[in-house]
Amino acid sequence: MKKIVYASVIFFSMLDLACKNSTMSQEMPQEESIQPMEFFGISLDSVLSKEQQKLLTKLQRVVVEYVSFVDGKMECRLEKEDFEKLGIPVSYYVKLEKELKINNQWIQQCPDIDWEKSFNVMKEQMKKELEKK
Repeated sequence: MKKIVYASVIFFSMLDLACKNSTMSQEMPQEESIQPMEFFGISLDSVLSKEQQKLLTKLQRVVVEYVSFVDGKMECRLEKEDFEKLGIPVSYYVKLEKELKINNQWIQQCPDIDWEKSFNVMKEQMKKELEKK
């Protein structure tokens, strides 16, 4: 199994798993947290084309630089036009907004979990991955 697992996939998957089991500890065993390797619908297998790798990197940068946890919810500080300026198809803006809405619903339903801490850990891990590129 690959060592590099994108923390964002784990974080977004944790939202669902954590609310199904409210007694779950803050840290999940690795085998439970690994989900199909996808980020914004793009496969993370090592067979990505150069174009897909560039798009994936752009999307990761958006999450690191423009998605934040404010007042108990996740939000993106970019608009559709900003995605276009960054060379990212608008469909990914729509996907991100949809994911944030779903995540915020889970955050509301499970207030006893420190989502902000988990989110910040995920962003730091993603930031380190981007620095390697």
